[in-house]
Amino acid sequence: MVPVIDQAFNGVSVNIDGNAYQRCQFSNCTLVYSGGELPQIEHCSLTDCRWQFADAATRTIQFMSALYTDPASRPLVEQIFNSIRGGA
Repeated sequence: MVPVIDQAFNGVSVNIDGNAYQRCQFSNCTLVYSGGELPQIEHCSLTDCRWQFADAATRTIQFMSALYTDPASRPLVEQIFNSIRGGA
């Protein structure tokens, strides 16, 4: 895990896999997660940022989206969302 502390990011694309961000400021950034080691983001501010998923993360989103279009699978996806909302 690479620590990134008290940094300011403005208008850039940031690959967040495997990094630990503490007290950082992100403004007008694209935060890119590729499905690697989970990043840690603690006590950071994010202003006008976007999320972008790449590689394995993109395939996971595509798979979940495909499941959601099937009425038989939709409850499973909703259960996953509810777990996320509940902090699981």
